[in-house]
Amino acid sequence: MWNCPDCHEDVPDSFEICWSCGTSKSGERDPNFGHEIGPSASDGRSASPEPARPITFTSVCFDVAQTITAILAVVAVPAFFVLLLQGRIADAFLAAVAFCLDVALFITFSKVRKLP
Repeated sequence: MWNCPDCHEDVPDSFEICWSCGTSKSGERDPNFGHEIGPSASDGRSASPEPARPITFTSVCFDVAQTITAILAVVAVPAFFVLLLQGRIADAFLAAVAFCLDVALFITFSKVRKLP
């Protein structure tokens, strides 16, 4: 262990710079410490993440609806095959239709959620 000369944190010997402030053992501060590694501004994209959207009643409703549609999709597929094996063709058809509608709703909720 070594003690950081800048922030006085205990730093493991395997670290070349302080994990807390980016200062080396000799006291030199790393200018890139704390900067996100990602796409540069030169490729037209921002290196910083998009700001988080505020949690609203509508966003919670979309999340709940999307979760319910995902659960229904998991239930509809096995139900289709069970009904088909039992010879209940009409019910199996309804399960397949329900699955298709469920997928359509899931996709719709996903697209609406991404709107500004």
